[in-house]
Amino acid sequence: MTKQEFMAMSLPYEIYAELLDYRCDFVGKQYDKITAFKQWSKCGDLWSIDTISGAKSSLARVKPIIHPLSDLTKEIEHNGEKFVPIRMLKNTHGIEYLKKYLREQDNPNILGKHFNPYELKFGALSKLIKLHFDVASLIEKGKAIDVNSLEINPYK
Repeated sequence: MTKQEFMAMSLPYEIYAELLDYRCDFVGKQYDKITAFKQWSKCGDLWSIDTISGAKSSLARVKPIIHPLSDLTKEIEHNGEKFVPIRMLKNTHGIEYLKKYLREQDNPNILGKHFNPYELKFGALSKLIKLHFDVASLIEKGKAIDVNSLEINPYK
């Protein structure tokens, strides 16, 4: 899954991002909620975002703020509610792949196992995206910010 696909799927769920060129923008906010995702070239390779405070930035200069998959087994706070996501997802069809992946990540004998979002059923994938989980491995690629690395969680 590409960053563009992830951002397009995340847009309805009030995703926040770090704006890397916020000092050059007239708004001046480093972290902001994304309100629009736009393609602005005919060849389809140039994308931009708009934020709630009016910033406009190239997608390449934006890093979404998301949870690593390891947070699925930890208590998180989302929209004022505290819960352990994997427990909330327990009855979701297709969640078995996710549980197997998490077990393999805890096993030091299994090296290099990468998450494949296409192994999940759509319902499970959409719930993970709604909760702002890194289903596209963007954090490890340096294209997203781990929400745990920030002093303030914007999703609380």
